[in-house]
Amino acid sequence: MKKHRYSILTILFLSLSIISKGQNLSPLDFQKKIKDLPNAPIVDVRTSGEFNQSHLKNAVNINISDENFIGQISKFDRKKPILVYCLSGSRSAYAARLMQSQGFKEVYDLSGGLIKWRA
Repeated sequence: MKKHRYSILTILFLSLSIISKGQNLSPLDFQKKIKDLPNAPIVDVRTSGEFNQSHLKNAVNINISDENFIGQISKFDRKKPILVYCLSGSRSAYAARLMQSQGFKEVYDLSGGLIKWRA
């Protein structure tokens, strides 16, 4: 019985990893991913005020707190990679999970946000 349960859990885990690929990346890995995927959108999920103060090159601003976040993010191809970040990593982690629940297959989140990026 235990062996059967282990097999089912293994299949479930593998299925979930195939269905949705999301990763928290260190600043160095995030920077490498930007270079490896030059056409992937970079989405800053902070407020427009925060974005206007500073942001990563080529980033677009879609505030996670905006009531139309899903509508705005839906402009991107769910089958292609997308990178997200915020100030500390909390909002972008939430945004990444939300995007995955909306069918985005490959979401990369900057772990620790801009705070770690700048460090």
